[in-house]
Amino acid sequence: MRSLSVLAFVVCVSAEGLSCPPMYQMMEGRCIRALYLFEKGSADDFFSKSRPECNKDGATLPIIKDDKENEIFDNIAGSFVDLKGKHVFILLDLQCNSNTRRLEWTDGTPAEYSRRNTVNFNFDCVEKKDIPVSEPANDDWMMLESNYSGWCYTVFCVIDDASTTTKPSTTRPTEKPAGDKCGDYSSISDPTDEAKSCFKGLFWTKILDRLDFQVFTNALSWNEAERTCASDFGSLLTINSAEENKFFWRTAIAKNIIDRMHIGAHQSSENAYKWIWSDGDVPISGKAYDNFVNSFPIPGAGECSSMMAENTAALWVNENCDENEQPFMCRRAGEIWDFSAVPSNCPTVAPKAGKDFFPPGFPDPDTPCEYLLFVSANKLVELTVTTLVVDANKDFLEILEGSSLLRISPRPS
Repeated sequence: MRSLSVLAFVVCVSAEGLSCPPMYQMMEGRCIRALYLFEKGSADDFFSKSRPECNKDGATLPIIKDDKENEIFDNIAGSFVDLKGKHVFILLDLQCNSNTRRLEWTDGTPAEYSRRNTVNFNFDCVEKKDIPVSEPANDDWMMLESNYSGWCYTVFCVIDDASTTTKPSTTRPTEKPAGDKCGDYSSISDPTDEAKSCFKGLFWTKILDRLDFQVFTNALSWNEAERTCASDFGSLLTINSAEENKFFWRTAIAKNIIDRMHIGAHQSSENAYKWIWSDGDVPISGKAYDNFVNSFPIPGAGECSSMMAENTAALWVNENCDENEQPFMCRRAGEIWDFSAVPSNCPTVAPKAGKDFFPPGFPDPDTPCEYLLFVSANKLVELTVTTLVVDANKDFLEILEGSSLLRISPRPS
């Protein structure tokens, strides 16, 4: 199948599965809301205003009791482009027990773990107003005075309830109440106008093990689109290679974006002949990847840009920043994807249930493959085709079921 982009086999899950409320996003297996990314103030002040805000959603500040959890929150902090290059202090959900006069986690368990055993918790927290914080830049923790207002803190609300972890189910998920506009957040991918308020921040797509981009099919001007991305700690799409350009074009087509969509290239405010990406000041010149139409960008024709999705070349043009309303994609961080991780041959073992997998040569595959998924008897199975772009009378998707390989879906024309 030449054009198959992504297939994902998912064992059907029950309605008990963890889903994130508005303003939260799934990161590292838990729902995260960034209340403050790099704000100056005292830990005491942040505790007093952050805990009520988190608690009303059933969330807490980070509770870290081992190295694995510490690494997870280091990774979460590292995924925010606004924290790149900054010395981050992550505020932890520790409190002083006035009876024991020792620090404890807000779940009532004693504070014993610290990264590298840096923190000595054997002190009177009533007398000594110190609080441990996580310091990802040094892969360590440190003690800070809780009433000192000169530090910049990062504050996350976290929903991580083990009782809501998704489990395989042999029953169909229960239907959502009629008045529930947002429904199951993990299943909404192209929201209606009614559900757009539920859309923000919840549907960043994980690709090649990176939580990286999000598609918005509602048309906005370039400036409005950039503000939308920035409000969710991202920026309009940066494209670093021909492979990425092809991937994002295919993604646009799969979302029925068949005309144009905004991308993050824009004119520098300092030099009309210099174009940069909205996630930084890297110029689009020299060895940097560039897919502008020949002679573009044209001075005076617009200070922003879009991709022309109507043909496979997916060329770029410049446009007015305020007038042209188009769909768009947001992207987090500036990593260049390593497409060498994509397999060069068909798989020799069955992919695991719940895991994404990629055909050889993705994002422009040209090798037909057969994929087998083995599931225990009496299990419901959901097959999700995330993206499928086909050539008429050439490509097809065929699904066979059971030991007899009975065809359960028609072969597309």
